Amino acid sequence: SELPPGLSANEVHPPNLAQLKMLGLAAALPFVGFGFLDNFLMILFGDFIDGTLCVRFSLSTMAAAAIGNTISDAAGIFSGGAVEQLATRCGVEEPPMSREQRQMRITKTWLYS
Repeated sequence: SELPPGLSANEVHPPNLAQLKMLGLAAALPFVGFGFLDNFLMILFGDFIDGTLCVRFSLSTMAAAAIGNTISDAAGIFSGGAVEQLATRCGVEEPPMSREQRQMRITKTWLYS
């Protein structure tokens, strides 16, 4: 097959817009999911602690928030892969790209922005 003018056999085409959008979504979704889970658990545990331990031991609401945050962070460490697995099961995966395409500036912009 004949190549278009100005394109050599070694030249790599940049990823298309659909690939870049899927790459951005696959990179962002686990962070959003983890952030939601982390905040949800922090509020849940903080409220529970505020109504139980803080009443019993006369601790402040800020202490309840701090303890709730610590528990939420610990839970986040153990559930880190769960959010990514859920995204993968829902069909959100990085699109197939060549190594050269992954090294392109446009790809890194969509991946990290």
